Amino acid sequence: MKILKGILASFIFITSVVSCSSSDDDTNDCTRSKEASTLAETAYNIDKQNEVLCKNYKTALENEITTCGDTDGILQTKIDALGNCTFVDHGTLSVTVGTLNIEFSLINIELASGLIKVKGSKQGQGSDHSIYFELAENTTGVDIMQNFKLTLNGGEFFPNTDGFDDFTNNITVNSSVSIKGTFGGIVTRADGADLSLSQGVFDLGY
Repeated sequence: MKILKGILASFIFITSVVSCSSSDDDTNDCTRSKEASTLAETAYNIDKQNEVLCKNYKTALENEITTCGDTDGILQTKIDALGNCTFVDHGTLSVTVGTLNIEFSLINIELASGLIKVKGSKQGQGSDHSIYFELAENTTGVDIMQNFKLTLNGGEFFPNTDGFDDFTNNITVNSSVSIKGTFGGIVTRADGADLSLSQGVFDLGY
């Protein structure tokens, strides 16, 4: 906690310097903005479900764009990924990969143009895992998931339908406020590596 408070204090100081440095040249302004972004990112990474830290990081990135520009769009991509910095306990999303059980603790659900878009992630202790899928609103049944992707430490796996233990899913609840279902089977990476998924479950509200 002392480390986090120290980071926050440094962030506030650098941010105030940036806002008051109109007399400095553009290079110094940009350098300070980058330092503020780095400090804000470090604080946010300590607790990614902290709304204040998320908003601080987002503001720092926006300031960096103002003072340094963003010709390659990387900073804006980071801002977009942060969303609105509102974190809600949506429910349960988990799967067993081989013998490894993964419970996705950070869950984001969006409804756009009749599609429910679900993304879950788990980070920390050497792991960086995420899952993504889409469902047509108010649709239940077998094999109606769309654009399923499981990412394990950078490796992307997609549903396999070669005829042996094919990836499958069963959606039992799909209403205006909640979705529930199961999934499992083989998923495959671009280089041909396979993983077996079992006990995939989700019970989510949005």
